[in-house]
Amino acid sequence: MKLGTATVTRESIMEFARDWDAQPFHLSDEAAAASPLKMLSASGWHTLALIAQLLENNGQPFTGAQSVKWVRPLFPDIEHVALLEDGSVKLKDGQGNLVCEVVL
Repeated sequence: MKLGTATVTRESIMEFARDWDAQPFHLSDEAAAASPLKMLSASGWHTLALIAQLLENNGQPFTGAQSVKWVRPLFPDIEHVALLEDGSVKLKDGQGNLVCEVVL
């Protein structure tokens, strides 16, 4: 079941990071360029918050997770699709690559 799509902006990544995950590579393009990812990416917690919101929007309360796997970074300005499959939520990027999986 498709839960919906989410696209984060550069600004929303930095805003979330300032409030919840102030690691330098989430806060500036310069620090991100010096990181292993080489560019700004969303916090894993930001990614999880997006999944929780998409679940809630579909009448599926997010009451917790048994496990979370952050497989790939969530980069800005790419549409991501969240799918509910077999008791887990899979967030995939525009090319269908798994970004995050949450087992409910």
